[in-house]
Amino acid sequence: MSSTPKHILDRIQIAKEQQLKELDLSWSSIIYQLTEFPPEIFNLENLEILNLRDNDIKFIPESIAKLANLRQLYLQNTQLTSLPESLENLTELTVLYIEDNQLTSLPESVGNLTNLTSLAREQKSINKSSRIY
Repeated sequence: MSSTPKHILDRIQIAKEQQLKELDLSWSSIIYQLTEFPPEIFNLENLEILNLRDNDIKFIPESIAKLANLRQLYLQNTQLTSLPESLENLTELTVLYIEDNQLTSLPESVGNLTNLTSLAREQKSINKSSRIY
């Protein structure tokens, strides 16, 4: 049984039924703070933009690679301590925002994202703050 709250599941179901390309589950959009990545998102085959910013998510599963059409991923101000190596399989990804997290390093696989045009990581615990466009 999923631990994802019903109103979040409803939004994900609507996105699936309507084949939406964008899903905003940021705190300001759902007035609820997610504590884990909702696995139901992996059923959204058409998803191109995923916004999970301002949540309390500490872990992104390797299964993120199932979102093959993902172009933009917004994970600012979550509680992430690491990113999955499987990010490199998101070959369509052009935007990755991971500012204000608990990251101390980035996986080498991020360097394999050849379509990535915007990477924002502003983090005190990473060697130096940087914003790359």
